[in-house]
Amino acid sequence: MQLSKKRLKISRILLSTLLFLTLVFYLIIPFRSVVSMPLFYTCFSLMLLSNYIYFKAKQKKNYLDFDTIFIAVYCLVGFSTTFFYNNQEVFSAIFLGFPVDVEYINKGNLLFLIGLQSYMVGSLVPIPLKKQIKRPFVIKTNFLVALVFILIISFIAFGGIDYYRSEYNTSVKGESGIVVKYILLLLVTTAMALIGTEFYNKKIDVNYKISWITFIGMFFLVCTLLGVGNRTAASQILLPVLCLYAFFFKKISFKKFLIFVSVGIVLMWIIQQTRTGRQSFELTNPIMLILDLTIPMRNTYAALEYVDKNDYTYGSTMVIDASGSIPFLPSLIHESFPELKLGSASLLTDYTFLNAGTPEEFQIGLGTTIIADLFLAFGFVGVVVLMYFLGYCVNKWSFRSLDFDYYSVVILSAMLGNAIFIVRAGYLHPLRFVIWALVLASLNRFLHRAWKK
Repeated sequence: MQLSKKRLKISRILLSTLLFLTLVFYLIIPFRSVVSMPLFYTCFSLMLLSNYIYFKAKQKKNYLDFDTIFIAVYCLVGFSTTFFYNNQEVFSAIFLGFPVDVEYINKGNLLFLIGLQSYMVGSLVPIPLKKQIKRPFVIKTNFLVALVFILIISFIAFGGIDYYRSEYNTSVKGESGIVVKYILLLLVTTAMALIGTEFYNKKIDVNYKISWITFIGMFFLVCTLLGVGNRTAASQILLPVLCLYAFFFKKISFKKFLIFVSVGIVLMWIIQQTRTGRQSFELTNPIMLILDLTIPMRNTYAALEYVDKNDYTYGSTMVIDASGSIPFLPSLIHESFPELKLGSASLLTDYTFLNAGTPEEFQIGLGTTIIADLFLAFGFVGVVVLMYFLGYCVNKWSFRSLDFDYYSVVILSAMLGNAIFIVRAGYLHPLRFVIWALVLASLNRFLHRAWKK
């Protein structure tokens, strides 16, 4: 159901006012300045207030959705690290000891707040009702089911398990992973299309029988991936299953959502520690539980530093992610245009290592954040506009899914698979998953109609 127009309007005005206030802070604060803890606590308070207004307006009955997961991870990434600024030992550890130009921290915190508020304002824009609603019908999933099992077998046969085990544990040898990576990518997107279709069918027909054997097969794959340490692909399959089930059938309260997040964080940390082959590990500070989220935040400040010294990239750092929907096209573009800047993660990581003089044996991927990616390309204007657009689109897909729009369910399934990762990745990272899932869903639907004839 659409939310109350009056409540939406009031909440949107309040959040727009807070966004305007944050923009004023951003514009008057020098680009480089001494870290101000009062300013950070102000940002943190405005973040909490924005969340209160937003979720009060939404009046969610189910919290296990893209919206809440994205915002929870976003706030952990953007607003947890500065708390430890005065504890240099911990502050250095949460960035793996890589140097941080602290003069950009004030701007970085404000940028994250601007991005959050823009997303929320966009998400509260009313979605117009469809003029004409076609009667929904069950879509057979034979093609997608067969493809999932073929790809699971292919992934194992081509050495996928050994490859990903060797990625995290240097004592294990694995073959080249180019083929394996594409098989897993196709497998994940096929699973997203299948999961979306199965839950769509079940929602429109209570008597529809879900292909449980396929879900058991995917659960086996998820357990295998977690066993070898690949948390990303595992979550990209598991999250659509859990979230679409909650979205359509079993509402998850806020308290249950907090339990889900807490258990998830601890579990992901344990997998992170054990996948390297360690027999024992220790936790020196609770913040280290989310080390994978704190490390990329450093590149938000690096993006500010890069722009301050080299100007914006004007979207060139987003070309690779945008072209990723077509297999092998990113490599072709990079070979044809070697001067083209790589994605923000690669650019900022290389920039850090160059400035710090980091020896090659100590160089690792430092990641990026959605805000670093947008700011590097288009500045704070890009953060405002594109985060607003993301909030609007997610809200639209969610609303259309409840309105039995099949392709919106498939898109939502693909977005749910990236609800955690998008915060610490490029803005266009989910695009490939969405497009591939839509292509596979369309092909499955075409075959379904062809078989009916």
